[in-house]
Amino acid sequence: MISPPPVPPHDQFLFTSETGVAFRAVYLQQTETPGYAGSLIRFYDTRFPVETYGQYVSGYYVSTLLDDYAALCQRGLCLDGRVSTWSIDPASMRSVLDWLKTKPVERFARSGDT
Repeated sequence: MISPPPVPPHDQFLFTSETGVAFRAVYLQQTETPGYAGSLIRFYDTRFPVETYGQYVSGYYVSTLLDDYAALCQRGLCLDGRVSTWSIDPASMRSVLDWLKTKPVERFARSGDT
């Protein structure tokens, strides 16, 4: 597995979910992710130092999460249904999303978008 390119420390957000897992959210601009069509956020479980940032759990286009801001702040986000502790509670999700709102967001252009 190829690790993501290095990211300046200010582009990381550390938080602990209600499940007790300390997660690291890493923000990547489109220019740092060749082959992707927009800004990304990747979540890592810091308990397992498999990669630079921890165990990679899941990644999303930032615009996708911000478009679902209200719903994610109410229900949170399951990062991987196979691991019960890899979920983000609503309050933590709101913190992550509010942090993402401070970042430049290159939007993922979906088919049919103008």
